Amino acid sequence: MITFTTTATIRPSLIEQTYLSFSKQILDIDFKSCELIINVDPMPINNLIDRNKVISVAEKYFGKVTYNFPNTPNFPNALKWVWQNTKTDYIFNLEDDWSLNSSIKISDLMTLLSKNPEAIGVSLNAYVFAKDPFRLRLSPCILKGDWARRAASYLSPDMCPEQQIRRQLPADLMKPMLNFPEYSIPSPEKIIVRDTGRAWRNNLGLIRNNGGTSNFTTWEKK
Repeated sequence: MITFTTTATIRPSLIEQTYLSFSKQILDIDFKSCELIINVDPMPINNLIDRNKVISVAEKYFGKVTYNFPNTPNFPNALKWVWQNTKTDYIFNLEDDWSLNSSIKISDLMTLLSKNPEAIGVSLNAYVFAKDPFRLRLSPCILKGDWARRAASYLSPDMCPEQQIRRQLPADLMKPMLNFPEYSIPSPEKIIVRDTGRAWRNNLGLIRNNGGTSNFTTWEKK
């Protein structure tokens, strides 16, 4: 059984595109049989009442939606909340601004994971980067639930959660990330998921707070 987790902001039209894309392209899972755990942070340009629109979109796709509406936006706190509120053996981490560009099967991801039994999960390839031994990214991925819940317990609110996960977890949680397989579509096009939020943010003049990636915890206006 898999629980979906989403860290979102108030972008109902964008999250609709995300859930539509993944529900169509994942061939062997019925979203209506799955629970979604979602945190919807406020943004400096949004009306808070529109958060209900995000939940309405989510309920179109998932059979059960458990949500959190914090008063203050904070990415690490959002990730911590969604991961720690899961109970299943596996979670599918799906932020609100991705598209899936090729059909996949969860069973194929699980097969890849079974071939790497020490791994914490399988990511869907979003970028072509140089090898990084601690390369877990929060692009769409399947994760072992126990690992994710334990990792989330160490997250602090003052630093980008990806950076914390890659560099600051206890050794027994860091070591499995050395073997974190990526699932790609056949060459020459390896990338299987694409970020749909970057253009949206640029058009609205939003930037990372605190001056960059490592200290990023929320968005703010330029």
